[in-house]
Amino acid sequence: MPEYTSRVADPTVFTDESNWRGGLYELCIHVGYITDERSDARLERAMVSVCRAANVQGCYATRNLEPAEQSEIPCTLASLARAGHLYGTVPLPGGRTVVCGWYVTRDLEDGTDCLGFYMPVEALQRASIYPFDQWAGCEDLAWRRIVDDWLADVGTAVYRDVDFKFAVIGWQLDVFTERDLEDGVPNEHRESYLLPSDGRLCYVPANV
Repeated sequence: MPEYTSRVADPTVFTDESNWRGGLYELCIHVGYITDERSDARLERAMVSVCRAANVQGCYATRNLEPAEQSEIPCTLASLARAGHLYGTVPLPGGRTVVCGWYVTRDLEDGTDCLGFYMPVEALQRASIYPFDQWAGCEDLAWRRIVDDWLADVGTAVYRDVDFKFAVIGWQLDVFTERDLEDGVPNEHRESYLLPSDGRLCYVPANV
């Protein structure tokens, strides 16, 4: 098999642009309202906690170079502000490893900080055990549940460090705000939710 073909199939290769396609499957944590200088400290603590809980390998400023070709940088808000996104690799349930990234969206419509930790869908598909297809219905739900449960565990670990407002798991969630939950969790929902209640975190899995 040609060497290039082998590289294309590897979901850990930063510089294979195909690994970053298909949209983002992510854990979006709404850390809290932007109020004062403590917001930065809480947000940075959440960043570090996500990477620790998910066992992210590395923290890099660009996906245009392989990790061996660039220096690792600190997992800080300052690093994120300079780079826009930070990148690494993460082991999935079952042992396969894929590229991943994280970003921050500040001053959403509801005035909160949002931390997004994601794996590109194409990289997940190349990991062989997650046949993601957002139109596949119940069969797809069974596979997503594996990833959702894992990301829920990550979010729960983060909540012990930073008592965030809520978190959502699913596809392309960077524009999701608190207003989307004004009427509570819909009866049918493709997203999974982590909702604080009486000091504890309630996990509501996707059901469609």
